[in-house]
Amino acid sequence: MKPKESRQAPQGTDIKEHEVADARGNSGQDEQRLAENIEKEITALKHRIWQLKGLNHSAYREERAYRGFEGKRLINIGAGAFYHRRWTNLDVSSAHYDNMRRGAHVEYNIMTDERIPFEDNSVALAYTSHTIEHIKDEYIQRMFNEVYRCLESGGIFRVTCPDADLYYAAMKMNLFDRFFHRRRAWFEKAGVVDSEVSGFDYMKMAFATALSSTPLLRHEKPELWELIQEKFRTAPKEEFLEFLSSQVNFSIPRIACHINWWTAEKVARFLRNAGFKMVRNSTYGGSLAAPMCDINLFDNTMSDESLYVEAYKV
Repeated sequence: MKPKESRQAPQGTDIKEHEVADARGNSGQDEQRLAENIEKEITALKHRIWQLKGLNHSAYREERAYRGFEGKRLINIGAGAFYHRRWTNLDVSSAHYDNMRRGAHVEYNIMTDERIPFEDNSVALAYTSHTIEHIKDEYIQRMFNEVYRCLESGGIFRVTCPDADLYYAAMKMNLFDRFFHRRRAWFEKAGVVDSEVSGFDYMKMAFATALSSTPLLRHEKPELWELIQEKFRTAPKEEFLEFLSSQVNFSIPRIACHINWWTAEKVARFLRNAGFKMVRNSTYGGSLAAPMCDINLFDNTMSDESLYVEAYKV
């Protein structure tokens, strides 16, 4: 009778039961760690999306945001392509903007209409985005006066536009390449190479676009080009900006051109002149009015180059 063969593990595979258990335990721990890491990454991603959308947007819900504004008049002046069923757009008819509209608008020409076509104290919220840089001071002051008249007690007026302080600081520190690299599209469309572009060209495009038919003023008006540079070297900030924008006037065929400059201080001064006692510098998506915290609709034009000012009728 043959003796029973003992079954032995092949050489090099002498695995004990406790080692198998340890391996299974390690595998379970690895899976748990992996799950925890994935959860952390998802949380970090959610937080990043929240940051990108803006501090107020993550908490934004339309029903909640418009609570208290049912039946109220909300107006957007110079609305362009903006559309929201609860808002009334005020704008001037023009070929440039008519092509982009998505809904009806109330005809209102800031330069020729002396009154906003609404009664006193009949508007709860008013908003204007990247409009006032297209219009001269006297007409903006009249428009601000009219907004104040139309707003009800407790009403809010929010203004955003290009920030002349930011542009001026970039000019002083020669940091246009860092702050305004995407604005190169202005020049690329005209076939202008980077090496030909200076900070003065950006300033001209931002606050006096219509000074020339091409982005480079020096090619069309070299004497004025030299004078603008001299003004920048010798004049205070506001005097320089005023001189620059004073070289251009409003024109319907070139309605999209910028012909004015604004700093937060200048906007606030005009608002106070209109009668607003409470004015504050705001931030991107930082309105005190919940409806205007929706950055899918508001504050979404060149947000990193814009200023935000809010005024309250108290």
